[in-house]
Amino acid sequence: MRGLYRFVRSLEVAGAGIRVNTLAPGVVESRMMDSLGAGLGTLAGVGETAFRGGMERAVPLGRYATPAEIAAAAAWILSDEVPYLHNECITVSGGIAPY
Repeated sequence: MRGLYRFVRSLEVAGAGIRVNTLAPGVVESRMMDSLGAGLGTLAGVGETAFRGGMERAVPLGRYATPAEIAAAAAWILSDEVPYLHNECITVSGGIAPY
């Protein structure tokens, strides 16, 4: 439903020159991922380090994104470099499929 809502809203504001886009980051170096890795690693019985290693191996680029990399993608979406970009979801995931 959220995707449909975004689509309808984007149609409503497009005529006013407002672009509607979303950013879908993959795993990102953050305290949240550290906490998640600790909790899930413990639940899985493998520990935080092994859990993180498994996550990194699941990403084709082999590592978590940095916050700066996600910010760069957001800046690009907001820039005038892509004025025709509208109603899109940009996945910044190092190649891991978001679905």
